Amino acid sequence: MVTGCEGYLTGEIVTGTHLRLARFKPPGAAAIRTERPGRPSGALDNETELLNTRTKLRELQDRHEALRVDLFEDPRVRRLTMMSLKRLINQLTEEITRFESRLHRV
Repeated sequence: MVTGCEGYLTGEIVTGTHLRLARFKPPGAAAIRTERPGRPSGALDNETELLNTRTKLRELQDRHEALRVDLFEDPRVRRLTMMSLKRLINQLTEEITRFESRLHRV
């Protein structure tokens, strides 16, 4: 076990040839509830959040494109980073679509 930042512990879980980092909450740490009743945790609430999410989405898409053409990066790190960015891009796109569909229903 290696001590991580802010009191969290980071451990290594080995399955076959894959190594995964896991985060554990320290004993006695209070759970933080981020979900709102009846709504997904990432749901947008207003136009300001929509604007901020669109800006963040553009930044992530730009970073993803830059990595796609950058051949100097370590290929494994590049591939993993691109996968992570793509997941975030898809998540933000889904949140924007949900918000816009709620606007049009009203």
